[in-house]
Amino acid sequence: GPVVVNGVQRADEALAIPPAQAAAASGRRLSASDRDRLAAAAAITLATAGRHARQLDRLGDLLPLPQLVLPRVGAGLEHLSPVEPLAAALGSALEGLAPSGRPAATRPG
Repeated sequence: GPVVVNGVQRADEALAIPPAQAAAASGRRLSASDRDRLAAAAAITLATAGRHARQLDRLGDLLPLPQLVLPRVGAGLEHLSPVEPLAAALGSALEGLAPSGRPAATRPG
């Protein structure tokens, strides 16, 4: 059957946009310290997401089973229950499996 992989960080490609450029596109300006902090946070998130993607590939090579990938639930959000987003992610991942527990074959058209 499938293997559940929990706590996977995914990154939006927009994080690669320099903070000053993103702010300017929305008509805002950032202080130098805010630009630096945002750039550092984006770099950390992108690096973590890249590491997780490489580890998922490695896991797939070593354990050729379908992967049910669940997201990393944000730290610092203790007032929110992680159950709902994890359940939704698991439901979406399960939709991609055939009854056999293998990835569903894609059908053309």
